[in-house]
Amino acid sequence: MVDELYAKNLGYPIDSPEDEMRLVIDPHGDKAYIVLNDRPEGIGEGDIYEFRLWPELRPAAIATYVKGQVVEAKTGCLCRPVRT
Repeated sequence: MVDELYAKNLGYPIDSPEDEMRLVIDPHGDKAYIVLNDRPEGIGEGDIYEFRLWPELRPAAIATYVKGQVVEAKTGCLCRPVRT
């Protein structure tokens, strides 16, 4: 159980010398999405790829997602999204 708290390099081809970012696993835990930059086969900057996760890389528990709004505690005003 403790080992699950630490980051693990998933190895090639998920982790390569290229510029990968934003790995997201779907709610069922069997597919993932990754943003890859500057690939010859890409259409633009930051192309999104979908792939099936190997069974040994799938999470032990399925993630739960929460949808909601963030409000300022003192005023109750809706917070605006932060653009990065």
